[in-house]
Amino acid sequence: MVGQHRGLVMKKIPRASHVGDFLHKGFVLTCVGVTLYGFANVGSRIYNYYSVVKPQKQAEEDRQQRLTDGDTEMKDIALPLKA
Repeated sequence: MVGQHRGLVMKKIPRASHVGDFLHKGFVLTCVGVTLYGFANVGSRIYNYYSVVKPQKQAEEDRQQRLTDGDTEMKDIALPLKA
């Protein structure tokens, strides 16, 4: 029984590949998180453009077009209030 020590338990030291695997996993998860955040941010900006900015621009262009056509009176398009 040379070289076998049953009573002595040695703690295994992590090899460089284990540390590398851990760092790689952290890097990959960070990249995935940044990518998801980027897609959400871009999607939010696109939604905001099509739901807010573009209709405002179109309304302003329509207003300018009506004013240049000589129609100085704005038509009331609001629905009548019910009492």
